Amino acid sequence: MKGLDTLIRMHKWQLDEKRRGVVALEQFADKLRRERQKLLLDFEDEKQAASRAPEAAFTFEAYARSVKDRLARLERSLDKILDELEAARAALSEAFQEVKRYEIAQSNRDRKQREAERRAEREAIDEIGLNQFRRKSA
Repeated sequence: MKGLDTLIRMHKWQLDEKRRGVVALEQFADKLRRERQKLLLDFEDEKQAASRAPEAAFTFEAYARSVKDRLARLERSLDKILDELEAARAALSEAFQEVKRYEIAQSNRDRKQREAERRAEREAIDEIGLNQFRRKSA
């Protein structure tokens, strides 16, 4: 039984590691989303500023291209992170199922051991009662 306890503990540790990995990926994806949103807001601000000031309109085209490139890079990064997140969640689910399998096996072993102990105790009590009955009958 000690081996199963160790196995459960090891798999729980691996499960926790996978959870931390999923959380880290989720946080990174959120960071990329916030960065994208901020870039879009900044772009709108610059667009309005360029429409008000003719001298700013000359450089706006270059700025717009750089924003477009940056958005494309952010989208690619976000897509990649979301793919990794999906794979990490699948691995997390699998690890959770593995831990549950071992915990159920441990629970079944514990239950069978308790039943065997109760049965042995009942047999011992029955034996004592039978011996007392034999002594009284003899």
